[in-house]
Amino acid sequence: MNSAVSHRLQLKRAFCRYYLQVCTATISDPTDAYSACREYLSWREEALGRPLTEVEHEREMLQLVGELEQDLMRRGVEYKVMLAEESLYDRLQECMVVARKREAV
Repeated sequence: MNSAVSHRLQLKRAFCRYYLQVCTATISDPTDAYSACREYLSWREEALGRPLTEVEHEREMLQLVGELEQDLMRRGVEYKVMLAEESLYDRLQECMVVARKREAV
């Protein structure tokens, strides 16, 4: 498995765990999702040799949201309902804002 796939997979796994906690009656702990986002962004910026621009960051977000939605929808109807009720984009943005140590837009 190459480095890009590995970093992306780690982020997706940690974020999905957090998102599913948010969507259920359990107490949600975003710590692992925040860390995975921070590690992923650090890896991306290291690979580029510079920080991501806002446009690049937004593209990353949209791509990840699309992949995460597909992954969750494959699990079944109940996950489609979760996606309709709780914004996956907003939750991922929350994690990325913390990872980038910036204010939400």
